[in-house]
Amino acid sequence: MTQHRTNRTFVSSDISWKSPCWPFGVLLRIVYWVALWTSSVAMAAPGFPLGITSSQRLNLNYVLKTAADGAGAIYLLGGCAGSAGPQCVVKLSADGKSTVWVWHATDSQVGAMAVDPAGGVYLMPIQLTPGQPYVQKLKQDGSGVAWTVPLGSFVWSWGTTPAFIAVDTTGHAYATAPVTVQGESGAEEQAVVARVKADGSGLDYLVNLPGTPSGVAVDGNGSAIVITSTGSGGAVTKLSPDGASQVYSTATPSGFVPLQVAADPAGEAAVTGEDQYRSASLLHFDPQGRVDFSFGVGRVLDLTMDAAGNTFVTMSGDLARAVKDSLAVCGPLAGSSQPSANLLSVFAPDGTLRQSTYLPDVAPFGLAAAPDSALDVMAVPGAGFQPTQGSRTGGLALLRLAPQADVQTVTLACVANSASYQIASVAPGEVVVLYGNGLGPQQGIRTRATLKSPVPTRVENTEVTFDGQPAPLLWVQEGQINAVVPWSLDPGAITNICVSHYGANVGCVSQSVEFTSRAAYTVDGTWAAALNQDGSANTADNPAQPGSVVTIFANGMGTITPAQPDGSLVGMPLPTNTMPAGVARMVSSGPPHYVVYPEVLTVDYMGPAPFELAGLTQINFHVTHAGPLCIWSVSGPNMTCSLYFQVHIAGE
Repeated sequence: MTQHRTNRTFVSSDISWKSPCWPFGVLLRIVYWVALWTSSVAMAAPGFPLGITSSQRLNLNYVLKTAADGAGAIYLLGGCAGSAGPQCVVKLSADGKSTVWVWHATDSQVGAMAVDPAGGVYLMPIQLTPGQPYVQKLKQDGSGVAWTVPLGSFVWSWGTTPAFIAVDTTGHAYATAPVTVQGESGAEEQAVVARVKADGSGLDYLVNLPGTPSGVAVDGNGSAIVITSTGSGGAVTKLSPDGASQVYSTATPSGFVPLQVAADPAGEAAVTGEDQYRSASLLHFDPQGRVDFSFGVGRVLDLTMDAAGNTFVTMSGDLARAVKDSLAVCGPLAGSSQPSANLLSVFAPDGTLRQSTYLPDVAPFGLAAAPDSALDVMAVPGAGFQPTQGSRTGGLALLRLAPQADVQTVTLACVANSASYQIASVAPGEVVVLYGNGLGPQQGIRTRATLKSPVPTRVENTEVTFDGQPAPLLWVQEGQINAVVPWSLDPGAITNICVSHYGANVGCVSQSVEFTSRAAYTVDGTWAAALNQDGSANTADNPAQPGSVVTIFANGMGTITPAQPDGSLVGMPLPTNTMPAGVARMVSSGPPHYVVYPEVLTVDYMGPAPFELAGLTQINFHVTHAGPLCIWSVSGPNMTCSLYFQVHIAGE
């Protein structure tokens, strides 16, 4: 069965309300997200969770690729400090404590690296000018190039051409690159795929596939798995070991552009990519090319699979996500250019989330599966990073993770806006989502409220407090709690957020308090959970007419007057929002400068949603043209915008 997990807020398709007043239930359809990653998480599988066994700083300018050989030695492709050439390859010992050798590139910019189990290193350049692509293998001791094999007689026809390479257990390299060929309708881009003989004496095969390549992997049988993109989507193609036929060629969902691919020895493949709205997904393919599970993920930084078929991904940490056995809390990475700590997630072959963790004081990005279920992780260190070995200086960090039965994990890992999932300051009246493990009961509980009875602050012996003040609870489960920030918090202060279960404190985090933390509820992170003027749901199949009124719902809009009790429903007469705000469409001025500026839209109503939770804001505004929208407010002399969202408009 195909599974799909996402951490986006959803809205029911049966909405049929009339603005500005509807029956109870808007918030229940918008805020309650119960299709959790954690809902399918089993008990810790053998070999998990992973813990940090060693860490160190590296004096490298950057790292493009991380790899490991069969003995656990670590290979890094990147920029060496003080190097005369554009790039270098560094081989470290299996324990990471010593440098075995360093090879410096002198005549080209290396774009891809693969390492075989015996420690053979294979490289492919980034072509900056038209020229002939090739694969190189380094000498075993890193003293130079062992051989160079051109990939046919064609040339790359455009600059800064990406390169992709993989290698099997017998030392055959698999390379792919984009080329322009003359087709029936004129010039078209194709992917050339080549298998290089293990001794470097030539090519075993050279085939062309339609589309632009964006990655290649190889399974245990020597079958290359190539991802390509076209104008409308992409494809995942598996070749036979001799390259003479295709085992499968599976089209990706419409608009989905594949960006990275990995494979395990059994022939299963993992593919990450994004749709036209930058929503990212992980697709898992069985050996026959069928998608057996998929997950909504953040922007993926790296992807790998181990010999057991586990899939590892590092994701950008700008938005909060469900965690399992997290080694650290989320949030800003002190002393680093990284906005927040990135997330490392591990999926079992059946799609179960085995672990999803932040790492202490680092933002992981590069991955390499090492022997004995270990994992090498490249990361950007924060100011608080303390390596366990080696030098205390260096701009990058290398960590080795391995199974640890007694690993210490955090219970409360993250607090974020329930509409945008942004890890930011909290605001009075905002609905926040708390992620962790052991936060509450295994079976999720959804609470109710009436005009006479507010949302409860204690559910199944679980409480959330802000500076000791109990918060109303909308949803309580082992891995996630949705709570309402008390109105009494003071903007400019730091609040201590704690979860207790059966009277015992299970975890706390600190967060700053601001006047607002504005965000629109969406169905997928891009499209607003919106209503058309007739009260029907705004969808691609049911768009709003230009000039008509569309209703959206917003979170974190600040205080209302008169003040309402925590967790109460709003009745008549309606209170009003105290902080001025509105909706704007982002417009480009066009050439020559392409200045983007906000076009303020007409708002008919902006205030508390009638008969809904105090803190949920309803905004009725007139739509004009398609494009990114935001909720604006004024901060001093400047207009500030929330995260962008969109609504469906007919004819655009």
